[in-house]
Amino acid sequence: MKLGHVIAATVLLTPIPFAGMTNPAAAFSPHTVVVSGLLRVEDSGSTFSIPPNKRHLVNLNIPPTKFTLTHTRPTHRAVHKACAAEETQGQLTISLVLQPSERVDALAELKLFEESHCENYDLDGTDWASVSVPPGQTGRIENLFVTNSQEYDSWDNASASVTIDHWFKVNRLKKICPNKQAC
Repeated sequence: MKLGHVIAATVLLTPIPFAGMTNPAAAFSPHTVVVSGLLRVEDSGSTFSIPPNKRHLVNLNIPPTKFTLTHTRPTHRAVHKACAAEETQGQLTISLVLQPSERVDALAELKLFEESHCENYDLDGTDWASVSVPPGQTGRIENLFVTNSQEYDSWDNASASVTIDHWFKVNRLKKICPNKQAC
């Protein structure tokens, strides 16, 4: 009989550490997050380039992209790249994390790579910013900017801005009565 008491106590006490972490209805409700923005990359040339100081500018519009986050799948990451003059690459990484408080934390990290071709690992600068977006709100990350400070006579740069729309609607759990009607 003591084993029965132990099993009953274990079953009854198991949910206690998790109580209050999140609203039970919210735990199953999807959070829709729409991310959009702009990534701008400039290869400025240099005094020694032919022709000298020739600028190449690339704008990559990041169209509105919808992601679904839940408390069982609370993260998502997207990477966007743009290349100017086949040698200067901007890379924007956007990471989303759904918090137990129902807020979505967004981190935008901008990196600048410059070499003789775009697919390279010659990191010349990084900038980042974050925002925490409550349900039903919009967050913005603006003025991310990286310039190539690693090389003499180079003004290559990348800039970015991101908008995060957080849509959330709690699905109310309905009690079903024996006659299969909502009570």
